[in-house]
Amino acid sequence: MIRLTLPLLALLCLAACGSTGGSRGSSYVGSSEPPVSVTFRDYRSKLVLTLVNDGLLVAKGIEGATPDLRRAAFYSKRDAVNLGTKVASDELMRELVRALEGEGGFTRYCSPGRAPRTGLSTSVEIEAGASVRHWAFRNGMSTEEQRNYRDCRDAVIGVHSATEQYQSASPEDFKFGQTGVRR
Repeated sequence: MIRLTLPLLALLCLAACGSTGGSRGSSYVGSSEPPVSVTFRDYRSKLVLTLVNDGLLVAKGIEGATPDLRRAAFYSKRDAVNLGTKVASDELMRELVRALEGEGGFTRYCSPGRAPRTGLSTSVEIEAGASVRHWAFRNGMSTEEQRNYRDCRDAVIGVHSATEQYQSASPEDFKFGQTGVRR
């Protein structure tokens, strides 16, 4: 079960929060990892939580000489960024996808393409390069599949929650009336 992997993912996440660079340090220009994104969607509440790797930023042409600078540039694009999207390290994304596909059972139960936007309660999608696969929670799932789906969903939500975003706001950005928070 994926439950055994969750502590490992939590440790990786804590390490990733402290360092967003790749394994080669933050001096390399491009990512050697293929672009990857993992998305959880709750169609009832319209919640969308997405994790992307540095390889995806490089593929999208986000400028920056290091993973940290690309991540900052990505979050600086106010109109282009979905607030539910977080950038995780290549290593963390590699391990998350490995856990979902292996112990989590994603590969066994997934379907090709994006999940349909109607008639579902929730879904998990993995996009790696040109390949997109989804696993949607649906009526008629076996107890084992439901358990595996919940484990995968919880792993994605847990890693997303533990991954930090850069904050571009400062106390001067917030005002009460005409007075800034910091004087």
